[in-house]
Amino acid sequence: MNFFSKLFGKKNTQEEKKIRSNRDSISTESKTVTQKEEDHELYPFLSQIDYEGLIPNNFIVPFLDHYNSDEPKVVISYVTSTQDDLWMLDSNDQTEEQFRLIMDTAQINIEKLELKYTTQKVFDHKVIGFQRHTFTCEKILDQNFMIHIQKELNADSILVSIPRRSKMLICDQGAEETIKSKFMNFHYATYLSDEEDIEQICEDVFVIKNGEIEGVLYMNQDHKKN
Repeated sequence: MNFFSKLFGKKNTQEEKKIRSNRDSISTESKTVTQKEEDHELYPFLSQIDYEGLIPNNFIVPFLDHYNSDEPKVVISYVTSTQDDLWMLDSNDQTEEQFRLIMDTAQINIEKLELKYTTQKVFDHKVIGFQRHTFTCEKILDQNFMIHIQKELNADSILVSIPRRSKMLICDQGAEETIKSKFMNFHYATYLSDEEDIEQICEDVFVIKNGEIEGVLYMNQDHKKN
């Protein structure tokens, strides 16, 4: 098992879930999201705005209002998850009230999602790696979970890396510079690696304190591909 695999954990043996567009996968009734035929679960879904699964009329919102808000690169769309597939929700025929209900229900589900994690010896236990799961990156939207991880690291604030689908790494912002430098280099390597078979999510690292995103560490332009 290579260093990347050790840090992020084994990849799920289950076949990769397919992403589809399906505007009929949910319905709303009496302010409750109802299920249709299959056991659907609503989740937020982070991706780059040009991700091939997105289509122009999909229901998407910027990841952060103040983060590249003019032309948001990272967006949140919403999906229903079954055992085998992910279905992206389409904006057709959805009212504003239904949008809000979808967003609220997806947020509840991501907060209920449990992830296994471990502190990393190679980073002097100042960095936490997470179980690989389809929605690992989306846990950055769970403020209580971010607060929990901050306390786990005994940190005043944390650095959160979500470079690719199913991968997240969190570092104590107060860690020694050598550890933070290694953390950032690992983030860059994961985001830019041609060997990864899962889509890129975000090239930047987020500074989070008490569950709130307070800043962004933008990726050094020298690391970007030509």
